[in-house]
Amino acid sequence: MGQRARVLLGVGLLAMGLAAVGPAAAQAALDPLLATARAAATRRDYPAAIDALQKALEEVRRAAPLALEKFMPVQEPAKMYGGYVPRRNAEYRQNEELHFYLEPKNLVYPKAADGSYKPAFDVGFEILDKDGASVAQQERMGSFQFTSQSALQDIYVNLHLTLTGAPPGAYEVRFTVKDANSDKTATVKQAIKLL
Repeated sequence: MGQRARVLLGVGLLAMGLAAVGPAAAQAALDPLLATARAAATRRDYPAAIDALQKALEEVRRAAPLALEKFMPVQEPAKMYGGYVPRRNAEYRQNEELHFYLEPKNLVYPKAADGSYKPAFDVGFEILDKDGASVAQQERMGSFQFTSQSALQDIYVNLHLTLTGAPPGAYEVRFTVKDANSDKTATVKQAIKLL
């Protein structure tokens, strides 16, 4: 498949995904961007087509719910985006540190007066025992914010917990991410076992 076909396919897939976006205002903002991308691809101005698609994608991400992707227990903290090694299982020795990898998607990126982006989010956790009773929780175990000159989407978070003194058995760990720049929130969960 040639580059032009890939760009046009991207325009078509983005347009198909808009039905789920919802508000007419979001659709109105996307229509001119998609038309610009289509026209640029037709004249083989691929940088302009990609730029318009990027802007359209930013609009879709702003409207889309917060998504927590690639969530899993890992052997050790990742050193870069996608640089994780999944843990073979979710069984831990008592007092062993639990490492998790998480990629938040569709955060809101407010733009500052200097043109930089300022995404921010909080992460909380809750641990439930085998009967579903909460045994530990913290609404904000970490707050993450940064400044970037680009609207980065390749964000990852290393999360760490130690269940000090917890008796052996089955537990469920839940992490909740709250976008500090919107009302978006999402939760992921992982069953674990303490040996």
